Amino acid sequence: IEGRQVPEVLLTGDHEAIRRWRLKRALDRTLHWRPELLAGRTLEGEQRELLDEVRREARACRHVNETQGHHRPADGEDDEQTD
Repeated sequence: IEGRQVPEVLLTGDHEAIRRWRLKRALDRTLHWRPELLAGRTLEGEQRELLDEVRREARACRHVNETQGHHRPADGEDDEQTD
């Protein structure tokens, strides 16, 4: 749709992998847009594991962007510029 590709995991038919992918995406979006919902909350098992993975990936992405001179807005910082 609109030039975007469907993530490979969604094409596999592996319901467990799809469920896990959706959970990870939900945690990623929540961490980005509403981090206060996760602050101070104790997650266990798979949720904790996936959130840790999301955080590691976010740190790695920020590091790459910083070393390449790109700036990604911090949580809560407006990423749209106004003239």
